[in-house]
Amino acid sequence: MTPTRSDKPHDRITHVCDMLISKFANDPRITPEDRLIVFISDGDNGGMAMHGYEDDAEAVGDIFIHLKALLAVNGQKLAVFPIHPPVGEG
Repeated sequence: MTPTRSDKPHDRITHVCDMLISKFANDPRITPEDRLIVFISDGDNGGMAMHGYEDDAEAVGDIFIHLKALLAVNGQKLAVFPIHPPVGEG
């Protein structure tokens, strides 16, 4: 399946993501500063939904922070290496 971007759920998994986001957003304990990323996979397909992010860069930053923490509690480190030279070099 090709990744897509939509403001509306388009399959079973993205409908479940949307339901979880809605439940989160409507909880009285949630503050305007709270943000959420939901990932769901059934082994063949996946879906993701976000709430509270101004742009994708903020979400990607939080994903890396949480991935680093997840690896750290398992005694591993996250290392990121560039694949291509920087733009304009090479």
